[in-house]
Amino acid sequence: MSDSLNLNASKLPVANYGRWVGLGIAFASIWGAPALSAQLWSTTGWKPSENLSTIIAAYANLMHPENVAGSGLSGPRFGITLIAMVVAVLTVIVMISAKLNGRRGDQSRGLAHGSELDPFSARSMVRRSEVILGYRDRDPFSSGLCLGKEKFSRREIWIPKESTLLVLAPPRSGKTSGTVAPAIVAHNGTVVATGVRDDIMVWTHPWRRHRGPMWLCEPMRNPDRPLPAGVLPVRWSPLRGCEDIVQARLRAEALFAAVPEGGSNDTFWRNNGQALLATYLLAAALQDGTMSDVVGWADRDTDTSPVDVIRTVAGDLDAGYVRAALLSSASQLEAAIAQDPRYKAGVTGQVLQTLEPFRIPRIAEMCDVPIAESFDPAEFVTSSGTIWMLGSDSQQRQAAGVCTTLTAAIAEAGREIARCNANGRLQPPLLLALDEAVNVAPIPRLDQLLSTGGGSGLQTIIVLQSMAAARNAWGKEMGDALLDFNNAKLILGGLSDAQDLDDLSRLLGQREELTAQSSRNARMGLLDPGDSSWSWRQVPVMRPDEIRALNSEAQGEALLIARNARGIILRQPRIFSMKPPSPPSKVQQ
Repeated sequence: MSDSLNLNASKLPVANYGRWVGLGIAFASIWGAPALSAQLWSTTGWKPSENLSTIIAAYANLMHPENVAGSGLSGPRFGITLIAMVVAVLTVIVMISAKLNGRRGDQSRGLAHGSELDPFSARSMVRRSEVILGYRDRDPFSSGLCLGKEKFSRREIWIPKESTLLVLAPPRSGKTSGTVAPAIVAHNGTVVATGVRDDIMVWTHPWRRHRGPMWLCEPMRNPDRPLPAGVLPVRWSPLRGCEDIVQARLRAEALFAAVPEGGSNDTFWRNNGQALLATYLLAAALQDGTMSDVVGWADRDTDTSPVDVIRTVAGDLDAGYVRAALLSSASQLEAAIAQDPRYKAGVTGQVLQTLEPFRIPRIAEMCDVPIAESFDPAEFVTSSGTIWMLGSDSQQRQAAGVCTTLTAAIAEAGREIARCNANGRLQPPLLLALDEAVNVAPIPRLDQLLSTGGGSGLQTIIVLQSMAAARNAWGKEMGDALLDFNNAKLILGGLSDAQDLDDLSRLLGQREELTAQSSRNARMGLLDPGDSSWSWRQVPVMRPDEIRALNSEAQGEALLIARNARGIILRQPRIFSMKPPSPPSKVQQ
């Protein structure tokens, strides 16, 4: 008969010395405490630790030591002091043992421990501030984001603000209250926050009102619903900045990003429709128009007035590349208008589908604003302000183009400002907290934002319920590569996609586990001491079912996989446990 037992590295026989040391200290305290107590209170110099019989007598008469002949003691002082000494020593042993066991547990499980956590410390963030901010800032919140505390050592875990963070979390797992909201309230610079409910605005408003101006972009919001104090409804024209051809093309790309692709056969019509819309946006911006002009030109696909607008503006310019580019755009638009009906039906149909949200009265009221009176993304980036982009799933299907385009415009404005700075970074960084990004703001060129944004001072937190949602929004290739573009991954418990869980388990790697095997003669039974052997085997650091079982909802547990470090299990505080700053005094106001 043979038995096998799987043990961690910390369970090796040689790893049990600490247990014997603890037992030895406990025995020494039990033996020596009576002597120390007697030395304090005995009038005869009694030494109860001389032999076993005196020790037994001392403990048998703790509260009545006068019963022991020659003790020189009376009253309960001897017993109270002795008990206090023993309890104090045992408490220290238990605390040290618990701490060492926690560290040894991390090490044996293949998780980060000890000095491996140093790069995630507040001190490390202060050192990185010279690169991130261009100067040394002793406040770690200026250059880093605290995600919580390591589960066993209770050390704070930070990531630098040049990191991009992917959060994989199912519904009701605490992703907003435990990750997104704390990141928003701790950020010193400008914040763009997306979500499907008012919770993110209500929770973070008490902190953000002290930072700078606050805006709300919720195109389908009922105007009768009150807003928190100081929050203004945004009025923004997508034409702002589109007098530049490059910006017009980026704006058209962002508007199209919110419209699902129809398949491979749709690519040709989609690309041509995007080019047509960019030219319409350019013409409307050049004449200081509004989105109503763009919608009207798309409805009247034979209208050549936008061609005339572009050529008129180009005629007022001196010869050069700008004039040539405008004339080329006008010719391209004229050719598109003169195409056969079948071509125009395919291309114009794409444009009409993209512009459909601007026919909704509330969206039209928000976006049909003169360019000079419009919300300015570039000014907002440098204001240390906050903009919340909200809306339910059903509403965002109608209005996602607006939120997507505005988010992309703010990110592009941030990159442009960063390029003009001496170190090529925004100071302070811009935080894009994209909760429910797939539903609210599926911005285009996400791969570029994630791969280069950190070096430009744009920190992105993108929250997904599964990788499948990313594949549906940005395509299979982008969805599959999303793990690579984010140098920090935070996983909450409750994920149910088996492929995602298996990928994360393999990403954590493997660890060595000690396996004990014993054999015993069945005839001799317990009288046979048996033979034992030990061997090592490779097992996953965390199995898929262990990742799924993280207790995120009740205990705030999360798994962090950052750069080339080992995995770290965190416990995240909730926004509800944080105390908001007090309102500013009249003098401060």
